[in-house]
Amino acid sequence: MKWKKIRGKEILKNDHIRIRRDSVKLPGGLVIKDYYLTEMKSVALVVPVLNDKSVLMVEQYRYGPDKVLFEFPAGTFWPNKDNPLKVAKKELEEEAGYKAGRYIFLGEFYEYPTKDTHSIYLYLATNLRRVATGHKQEETEQISLHKFTFSEVMRLIEKNRIQVLGSVTAFLLTMRALKRRR
Repeated sequence: MKWKKIRGKEILKNDHIRIRRDSVKLPGGLVIKDYYLTEMKSVALVVPVLNDKSVLMVEQYRYGPDKVLFEFPAGTFWPNKDNPLKVAKKELEEEAGYKAGRYIFLGEFYEYPTKDTHSIYLYLATNLRRVATGHKQEETEQISLHKFTFSEVMRLIEKNRIQVLGSVTAFLLTMRALKRRR
């Protein structure tokens, strides 16, 4: 079932992405000489749930789809260099201005495992306390912070207003995790 890498060549490498061209042998014997694989930073994403059962989301422009999108606070990291929970904590404080008393790991997921190694680590954060009146934005960020009820988030998802897959998945898993805690 597992493919065997015959050889590989890195064709692009920088601080954010690496692209390899591998030759691989499949279990049935088929050899693919030019199999391209992207290695990107992984993502740590956190769903901040306030005591009134509302959530905090950020709204920001994303160049890839050329859209302003709603999403939960998140940051990127190289898995072999950083800890995803540490990154989630940092992003919650930087993007939303909060710290959490409790984090619940919701899972690790792959977005495009056919051609990409990056994964998303999802967390639920509760027992929030405000630590800053504003948020620290990176040079490339223009963030607006929004507070939504659970039903408002669900309506935004149903109307295709929340289009970031990691945020949709994290929200649905958060709803399930909170129901189990009751």
